[in-house]
Amino acid sequence: MDDIAQKRQSFDSLGENYPVAEGVHIEQKSIAGVNCFWMDCEEPSTSNKVLVYVHGGCFLLGDINSHKPLVSHMVNRMAIPGLFIEYGLAPEKPYPQGVNDLVGVIREFVETNPNKKLILAGDSAGGGLIATAIPRLVDIKPESIETCVLLSPWVDLSCSSKSFNDNAEIDPVLSPAEMRNFASAYMVDTALAEANPIERLECLFPPTLILVGTNEILIDDSKITHAKIQKQQKKVKLSIYKGQTHVWLMDSIESDATVSALDEIAKFIL
Repeated sequence: MDDIAQKRQSFDSLGENYPVAEGVHIEQKSIAGVNCFWMDCEEPSTSNKVLVYVHGGCFLLGDINSHKPLVSHMVNRMAIPGLFIEYGLAPEKPYPQGVNDLVGVIREFVETNPNKKLILAGDSAGGGLIATAIPRLVDIKPESIETCVLLSPWVDLSCSSKSFNDNAEIDPVLSPAEMRNFASAYMVDTALAEANPIERLECLFPPTLILVGTNEILIDDSKITHAKIQKQQKKVKLSIYKGQTHVWLMDSIESDATVSALDEIAKFIL
């Protein structure tokens, strides 16, 4: 994609929609050779929970600049520290680099912090990466990954669900044609069945909360994710927010829908 630098710059500007949460300290660190950021509140948390955040951006876009405000407010609202992972992006680092980075970070973090309970949270493609990573983490300490939170997850790279086309006119964020291009750039020559997160949803997931808006082409991805996880995990919840668009929490931190979503996440994980 020739305009990838411009797309990344534009995507990073989402981080300017509202400021970072007051009192949240952010420190850069490397884990398993991957660039990460540790976020914590001024008042040290007494909880053993850690929010591990996997950002969206269609597998090609996104970093700390695009997501720092959102994750800082999640850390502030939950009163637990957060670990933000800057995994490798396509097309320079296509599948499986991103998921390899995610798995490597989680494994090393668990080894060095054996008493921590992880909440794996991710939006859009980040949700897809979490879905892909879960089967590769089954051999680590079972209680280390306590819950998952998926915000408008993108799990079907075939881009063939009914809502993909039916909701195209009411989704102001994502377009079917561009999503297909992003999927191709992420997979390159890898077979769809190997790279597609939806193929990994049959394994045992931890308790999982899925949030999605009605005005998304990816709403069916969330419905499918819920149905598949439910076969193995009884504690899985799908919340559909009427009138909301893709990862609406990045648009405004003060909207009623965002406040409700943060409250719901806090209730689920704490």
